[in-house]
Amino acid sequence: MLSAPGGDHGFRGSGPSAGRRISARAYAGLVVLAAAADVVCVLGLGLLGVVTVAPGGVWLPHVTWPFVVAAAVGWLAARAWRRPWRLWPTGVVVWGCTWAVGVALRVLVDRGVFPTFQIVSFGFLAATMLGWRGALALAGVLRPAPPRVTVQMDEDDGSPT
Repeated sequence: MLSAPGGDHGFRGSGPSAGRRISARAYAGLVVLAAAADVVCVLGLGLLGVVTVAPGGVWLPHVTWPFVVAAAVGWLAARAWRRPWRLWPTGVVVWGCTWAVGVALRVLVDRGVFPTFQIVSFGFLAATMLGWRGALALAGVLRPAPPRVTVQMDEDDGSPT
């Protein structure tokens, strides 16, 4: 299992590095990469909104900041730095908070929350934020098993032959 020194942060049989221990520095790099993947998902939502609703008229950070803040809330709620690549519960909690808190922040700052936007953002964030975690889990499941070595034992004295 992939584990940082002093704690079980493992893939638990999934992912490309399952079965190995890594340094704290390498583990921190994986956590930053996972956080960046979630931010890219949110930026993708914002870019989708800018391109389809108001091309050229809206600044991307202006659209995405509520969801970036919400993703940070989700990371805190899920303690995602412990196992950021896990689909359940980490991915579901981060995605749920990102969507719900992001929509709530848009309402609070009077950015407008049309029903179609709620549906599209719900689906897009689910597909992307859960999707990269699911792909990683699937890669671990489909990874070939290590070859099995069998040893023949002598029936008389029990020693390997």
